[in-house]
Amino acid sequence: MNQSALQGSDSRNAILSSLLRNKATGLTLDELSVSLGISRNAVRQHMDVLERYGLVQVVGRRTATGGRPSRAYG
Repeated sequence: MNQSALQGSDSRNAILSSLLRNKATGLTLDELSVSLGISRNAVRQHMDVLERYGLVQVVGRRTATGGRPSRAYG
């Protein structure tokens, strides 16, 4: 695991823990935002870093009642 992606970021550690607990279905940015109590934009920024280091990936897409499907990460 790349430690530089995790250094000094409790939020990134919390995101990874949440994703591990939900690895069967993955989680969307909105679900992570609500469960961690941080903004969707903050989650997106953390996910960009984690994705860049290969620690998370898109595992599916979910469609709500219309609109663009949300990516599920795992």
